[in-house]
Amino acid sequence: MIRVAGDNNFPPFEYLSDSGVYTGFNVDIMNAISIETGIKFEYYPMPWNEAVQAMRSGRVDAIQGMKYNQEREEFYDFSAPYFTSSQGIFVLKDNMYIRKIEDLKGRKVAVQKGDVASGLLSKVDRLQLVETNNQQEAVQSLIDGKVDAFIGNRITGQYFLQKNEQQSLIKIVGEPLDTTNYAVAVMPKNKELLTLFNQAISQIKKDGTYEKIEKKWFGEYILPNTQRLRKTLLYLEIGLILTFIVISLILWWNLSLKREVAKRTEQIEYVNKDLEEKMLLLEENINFQQQVLNSAYSSLITLNQQGLVSMINVRAMEYLGWTVMLLENVFRICQLPVSSRKRRLRLH
Repeated sequence: MIRVAGDNNFPPFEYLSDSGVYTGFNVDIMNAISIETGIKFEYYPMPWNEAVQAMRSGRVDAIQGMKYNQEREEFYDFSAPYFTSSQGIFVLKDNMYIRKIEDLKGRKVAVQKGDVASGLLSKVDRLQLVETNNQQEAVQSLIDGKVDAFIGNRITGQYFLQKNEQQSLIKIVGEPLDTTNYAVAVMPKNKELLTLFNQAISQIKKDGTYEKIEKKWFGEYILPNTQRLRKTLLYLEIGLILTFIVISLILWWNLSLKREVAKRTEQIEYVNKDLEEKMLLLEENINFQQQVLNSAYSSLITLNQQGLVSMINVRAMEYLGWTVMLLENVFRICQLPVSSRKRRLRLH
């Protein structure tokens, strides 16, 4: 039979119910360990500071649910952690000046006897510490205006406030304090018990017993189902991959179009340049031919198949007796491209 001490008024972790039954999260954890190990536990509920003294004096063998810290490690040995607990600063609802632990300087602060909160406040100057037997008394002392704040377990403090319908009177300020592991503690002489405790804690976490106990006392966390979360992440990964592929194809197609447009533009520029060179050459040839014709002493006239004058030199126009104005017009016509020259001569 292992004697186990615990707080008699620290809900929902451990407390005496209205019917006098010792119950709570820690009690259920220890009962699960008892079933796994086959060891029977005898519970001794009492005020927390008395429970600590009982283990130190050897009247009990272990304490269920003690927060780990370096100071306590000097006196006790701890099992594997099975819960994470944190402290909070509780103040009245209308408080506007206390926001962090440094703001408690020169104030009255309530704490539970033997609680780790006393260590947190040891460095605050001119602080007046008011110790109570349990957190329920600390909460009430704050509501009654006897203290400016109290520091205690966030979950337990809120439990008392909700139970007594006092949550509208008090609020928690600042960040969680002293977030540490919660475990079973024994004196060094009983260290061999921890091997059995650790094996049992590991087993109840594996088989789902721990999860059931946690949900019973603290509710189920509203988090996505693991399998659903994995499936969602898989769909997101597939969607991202497909999006990346589509974007890559669009960029590749866009780049290909740009290259093709650049290639066609270069070809068009080349054709235009070649055409310009040929037109310039053709114009030079026409001018040269006209100069050759005009320099001849003979009269030269050429007709096309329709009988229209396609080319004539100055000698021929003088021979025909055309006026100087007509001569200049014909001369200008002869300098035009063939198609334009034909239309102009037909009009004349």
